[in-house]
Amino acid sequence: MFKKADTTILVVDDNPMNLEVLHHALQEEGYTIRVEMDGEHAIEHVKAYPPNLILLDIMLPGIDGFEVCRQLKSHSNTAPIPIIFMTALSDSDDKIRGFQLGAVDYITKPFNKEEALARIGLHLQLRYLSSTLERQNDQLQVLTEQLEQRVDESSSELSRSLAQLKLQDRAIAASNNGIVIVDARKEDHPMIFVNPAFEEMTGYSKAESVGRNCRFLQAEESDQPGLNTVRDAIREGKDCTVYLKNFRKDGTLFWNELSISPIYEKGELTHFIGIQSDITERKIAEESLERSLRDKELLLKEIHHRVKNNLLVVANLLEFQTDYVFDEEILR
Repeated sequence: MFKKADTTILVVDDNPMNLEVLHHALQEEGYTIRVEMDGEHAIEHVKAYPPNLILLDIMLPGIDGFEVCRQLKSHSNTAPIPIIFMTALSDSDDKIRGFQLGAVDYITKPFNKEEALARIGLHLQLRYLSSTLERQNDQLQVLTEQLEQRVDESSSELSRSLAQLKLQDRAIAASNNGIVIVDARKEDHPMIFVNPAFEEMTGYSKAESVGRNCRFLQAEESDQPGLNTVRDAIREGKDCTVYLKNFRKDGTLFWNELSISPIYEKGELTHFIGIQSDITERKIAEESLERSLRDKELLLKEIHHRVKNNLLVVANLLEFQTDYVFDEEILR
């Protein structure tokens, strides 16, 4: 609701009696009143100090009210201001002309105070509502532009994110390492993702793996030391790397180097990522090297033992020969 104390009305009339009547009536209602007595000054006044409403007499010295209305409505800054014509003319053509020029209403002289105040109040209220709607439309336009900008930015960011995800998916799919993602929030920590390398390494398809705990790969080998390390890491939400005996779907053994890493979102442990490497050939080579080293160690021990025994024999022979020579000397 507009406030009358904040509302300015410009009265343009060259009749002092009319001005006095209007000024007194409007002032009693609480409006702020300004007065001009000719069209030229009225136009300058409106451009310099735009009022909320104009009461405009048609018959003015110099340019008449119709011309004043035409000029004010031809400028964007003054066009929205409602103009109510004041006239004693009863010719409907004049009223039609006034409406065509942009006037919102007519007040007929001599004035009926209640009718004049009602018309003025109505058009001020309409102007207030119109201005409010314009401001809201402007605000809505700004918000719409901001929203469109955010949508564009979000769409661009989403496009970049999707492109990055596609690139990551390709990288994961092309990896020679088996990659699994485990849901840490669900009971028994089921796998929710496996890549093609995992399927190739284990012989189990994605459909056969997702939803299960990784322990099925250990088969009967459930007491491996590395499994305790994995359980501790999962319980504490930490990284770890272990070596495990795993079994493919066809039952063949392979050695798995497993590295797990926790994923946190806003401080909450949500997932684990597991990286698997088939190190069977390396493990076989290491075991072969260990056997070779053990065999060499045993051989060295055997050689050492034999050398030691041979030295004892030699020592005994030397001792016997010395004693024999000594006895021959005595006999002579």
